[in-house]
Amino acid sequence: MSPLQRFAEYRLGSHRLAIAAALVFMAACTFLLPSYANAENPFRLDSQIEDRVGAVGGREAEVQAALEDLRESERIDLWVAYVDDFSGLKAEDWAFETADMSDLGLNDALLAIAVEERNYYYVVDEDFPLGDDEIDDVMVRLVEPALRDSDWAGAAIAAADGMAEALSPAVVTTVTTGLVTTSTVAPGAGGGLQGTADDGEGAEGGGFPWGLLFALVVLAIVGVVIWMRLWNTRKRQGSGGAPAADVEGRGMTLQELRQRVGSQLVQTDDAIKTSTEEVGFAIAEFGEEAAAPFEKALGEAHRELDEAFRLHRQLDETADEQTQRRLLVTILQHTGAANEKLDAQVKHFDKLRDLEKQAPQVLAGLGEQVVALEARIPAVREELAALGAVYSPKALESVIANPDEAASRLAFVREQMQAGLEDVQAKRLGEAAVTALAAQEAAGQARAFLDAIGRLGKDLAQAQGRIDAAIAETQRDIAEAQAAGASGLSGATAAQLGPLVAAAQAAVTAASGAASADGGRDPLGALRHIEEADASLEAMLQQVRDERTQWTRAAVALDRTLIAARAQVSAAGDYITTHRGAVGSEPRALLAEAQGALDQAVARGASDPISASRWAANAHELAGRALNQAQAETRRVTTTGIPGMPGTDMGSAVVGAILGGILSSALGGSSSRRTGGGLFGSGGSSGGSFGSGGRRGGGGFAPPSFGGTGTRMRRGGGGRF
Repeated sequence: MSPLQRFAEYRLGSHRLAIAAALVFMAACTFLLPSYANAENPFRLDSQIEDRVGAVGGREAEVQAALEDLRESERIDLWVAYVDDFSGLKAEDWAFETADMSDLGLNDALLAIAVEERNYYYVVDEDFPLGDDEIDDVMVRLVEPALRDSDWAGAAIAAADGMAEALSPAVVTTVTTGLVTTSTVAPGAGGGLQGTADDGEGAEGGGFPWGLLFALVVLAIVGVVIWMRLWNTRKRQGSGGAPAADVEGRGMTLQELRQRVGSQLVQTDDAIKTSTEEVGFAIAEFGEEAAAPFEKALGEAHRELDEAFRLHRQLDETADEQTQRRLLVTILQHTGAANEKLDAQVKHFDKLRDLEKQAPQVLAGLGEQVVALEARIPAVREELAALGAVYSPKALESVIANPDEAASRLAFVREQMQAGLEDVQAKRLGEAAVTALAAQEAAGQARAFLDAIGRLGKDLAQAQGRIDAAIAETQRDIAEAQAAGASGLSGATAAQLGPLVAAAQAAVTAASGAASADGGRDPLGALRHIEEADASLEAMLQQVRDERTQWTRAAVALDRTLIAARAQVSAAGDYITTHRGAVGSEPRALLAEAQGALDQAVARGASDPISASRWAANAHELAGRALNQAQAETRRVTTTGIPGMPGTDMGSAVVGAILGGILSSALGGSSSRRTGGGLFGSGGSSGGSFGSGGRRGGGGFAPPSFGGTGTRMRRGGGGRF
């Protein structure tokens, strides 16, 4: 015997032992249960478990759980009524009347149990998703055995579980050489729920899927190994990555971070010590004033390093790894800041060193530059005056004092040149280098002051020439924005567009004044304002254009989508109408939802074609599902035949009339009844007598009449146990 067969035999033996124990327990409970003699007339069900005789006892929670599982998995509500007897009525009459009084609907089922009378009856709607053959299979195989054993709670649980299994596809798993083969059996196929196979093949087909379990375990192990390798690779890559990543400590272990911090502390301390010596030489050679920037940078670097050492001492005071990592990363940030302070002064320091060697030549060359720059000042003053006659003081505000500033800088250059030449003659080359450096910088600033006036004049002229074009472009955008607002925009877009249009209009007015020939103009300022306003307006207009483009495309597409949606809804509606005798509630509900979505699409089409297209597409999809399910339900009836009408030719005119709803029959049912009356309906049972009678009641068909759900047909079955 194979391991799977031994496992199946073990499970079967365990189940038999458990069933035997349960039977003994139930027999004891049955013996101890008190007897009740109160008859119960039909009544309205207030809860899914109506136990008028205390039959369920302490197992009500177990029964309730089974009922809730059925509702959650299949959207079916099973109602169970326990009474002493059916008060002298037929079980069928009592159950039908109770169902009517309780307003049970399409997806409701009633199981009525008379414990003393030892009789039961179930009632469902004619459109209940299970046929009578399937329900009878559940009752005969699962429910009646429990009832015969007086296992009242077990009967309800068996009914709920049996219906759920009959409504759900049965999955059969076959284990073959480590591979898993899964096949799906349609609900109710084979006459009901499948029993447990007793032979070796059955044990193998329905046994525990060891191959699947083994495959899942192997996959899990492989996944963990791959993940660990990737993680280690990333760690190694992080430790050798860019300096920025090292500073933040990403991808580094705690030990690697400690080593990095130790190295940085040593290197930074050495750099500060070396720089301190160089600054001392600079002070001696160039003087305190020249070395002041280097001393300042050195002091800031010292403070950063001192803080880094202070934090390093705190490492020994904590054992928490996260705290240590945070301290180490902060230390790296301080050492990095210290080095940045020093590096910022390297270029200036090197330049000062170089000037020491070239101070005489630099000072001699500065004399020629000063003469040339001083000669430019009168002409630049005249140029500035000419600009003042055309443009406003605000337009010239940035350069109005430039000629005087240039003259001041050139006077400073002459003073420094004289002092520098004296230092050269006295062999004080370090001081001469500092003087030459200051004179060079002052001469460069004087040239910049003078050049700025001519550059501003050119910029103002160019701005003046661009203002007219900028105004025209902005006015076009304003007109487009106003037209878009008038044609109707979404509330959020319109609210944002209004202030932008107002700002652009104000900028146009200001720019127009600046472009006039009256003088006092500031074309650069006006151009800057109008371009800023137009840029904001243009950005919002682009959103409007995008919306318009989407709207236009959606409107064009909506026509096609609506045609397809209407056609699909019509096709589904026509099919369900002409096959309504075989179509249950689910396709009808989908069709109703599709029609609602189509109505929404039509209503929104003119104002919001984008959302209308979504509604139309949803209607098309829902209608397609409704049609597919309706066709499947019709095929099931035409394939298996009409219960209660054995041997009927499924191509006959009578059957066609039944499928089309012209004649109502208990399709899938063996006992049916029209209840409640209606405008043209009659109370009581149906008028026909076609079909056979028997323990499950007589079938029949009759023309359907006008009325709502209160006049719908019900079907049911039951018997003694």
